[in-house]
Amino acid sequence: MYPPSAEYSRLPTNVDSEATPFPIPPRKNSRRLKLVVIGTTVLLFFILLISFRSYGSTDVKTPSNTTERPIEEEKPTETPVLTKNSTVSVVEFPEDTFAFDKESQPEWLNSTFKGEPVVIRLAIPSRLAGFERRQALREAVLLGIPESVAQVDYRFLVGTAPEFMEDSEETHRRLAEENRVYNDIVILEDVVDIPETVSEKRYAALKWAGSVSNGTYDYFMTMDSDTFCRFTILVRRLSQLYGKKNVNPREQPVLIGRMGEHYTYFLDVMPDKDNATAKVDYDVLSGPWFPYPSGIGYIISSSLVNTFLSTDPVLPYHIPYPSDDVMVGSWVASLRNYHNTTMVWNSTNIKSDEPIHRVYPSPYFPEAIDTTVINDIEGWHDFPHRGGHDAPISWGSTCIHRFSPDEMRAFRQRKEIRGEWDLY
Repeated sequence: MYPPSAEYSRLPTNVDSEATPFPIPPRKNSRRLKLVVIGTTVLLFFILLISFRSYGSTDVKTPSNTTERPIEEEKPTETPVLTKNSTVSVVEFPEDTFAFDKESQPEWLNSTFKGEPVVIRLAIPSRLAGFERRQALREAVLLGIPESVAQVDYRFLVGTAPEFMEDSEETHRRLAEENRVYNDIVILEDVVDIPETVSEKRYAALKWAGSVSNGTYDYFMTMDSDTFCRFTILVRRLSQLYGKKNVNPREQPVLIGRMGEHYTYFLDVMPDKDNATAKVDYDVLSGPWFPYPSGIGYIISSSLVNTFLSTDPVLPYHIPYPSDDVMVGSWVASLRNYHNTTMVWNSTNIKSDEPIHRVYPSPYFPEAIDTTVINDIEGWHDFPHRGGHDAPISWGSTCIHRFSPDEMRAFRQRKEIRGEWDLY
């Protein structure tokens, strides 16, 4: 909340008993002077009496810490849906941010949810010092998701401080205290917290999701720390996205998100066994085009998580930023395409100076795995005028990218969506 526009001054509670409204003139033995003094005293007495009565009248209000305005002048305020200890943000969004008033609420959203709750394991890669973003996500997105619709088990994934980071000890101290309070942070001890290691965080998130049986949850989801997700809408949209298909995510491979297209595939290059300090490297191939989930986030079925973690060899994940999203799409494509002997892959000069030549990658499994890939253009997009997939926020907007922490809190308070969370 903003502070009052003006400060109030309190009236003095102690009056100097020696103070007088007028200076006292020297005494004189003149009768006229005595009459003037007596007359002035009487007049002053009546003035003080009238002032005292006016001050005590019920028609005049004394200053206080709260102002009273006529009812007709009060502006209606929206009731915050956060906890009493949460931050309420006031943000003035650009006029073209929202499109709720330009279309009617869809029937699938207006009806009562009758299905079984969807079980989701959510991993959010986060910067080591991303305290403000993590708190905004807890308050504005993750708090109060109706368990009758979605049961979300989430974790923030952070790496360790790089050598050049200033105040790293203080940052780790704050992080430890944050985790003591919320117990929702996984610290990846073998991943340095720099942009180049985002793909390693992605794979670590996958392993965290797969640490339980895929028969115990429906979907694994990951999203950027500046993505606002409406989980009740996400669950309700599934039936719209699948149409007439009967999809069981615990048994069938599925990938959902906002898709781009690429033709880059990756292969791990294993280090020399005799070199103890060598690290896994990668090679880059060009091949058939495939869809990949853009940086907003994505959902994959628990069945596909189990498949990803069961490949032999391990899927290539030491891929530098910003190719971490393309990496996920290439995994899905390679599971299907590596079996097709009519497709062509070539080497590239990205990692090698050798002449470009034909390459024959080996399949990960005896049989091809064909994943259902859904490009949800309406549901997954960037904030208006921010990013290449920007669009106004509408009833069907599910995961919106490039929110600031204050914008997240303010968006949740909007009357169109605040009923999507349980009130605390």
